Amino acid sequence: MHKFDTRTLHTRQDFVRFLEALHTDCQKHPERWENTTLPDFLEAFGRYAEDIQQYYINTQQAVDADCPSWQVFADMLLGARVYE
Repeated sequence: MHKFDTRTLHTRQDFVRFLEALHTDCQKHPERWENTTLPDFLEAFGRYAEDIQQYYINTQQAVDADCPSWQVFADMLLGARVYE
């Protein structure tokens, strides 16, 4: 599986490149995605957005999900791929 390192996202352009890579991953490897339809993806995105702070706690990352950043947005998108 493609390893996305969202900690390297600091600019809008970094985020754009991330989105391009995420799109490519979805097209080439849909089997890696739990939520492949837009409705399923958006539902998972919303649930993951609620739970993302626990992800940071579990992975011992000093990230405050209430302070939006390109990294937090990217992490939510990554989580929504597979969140149930």
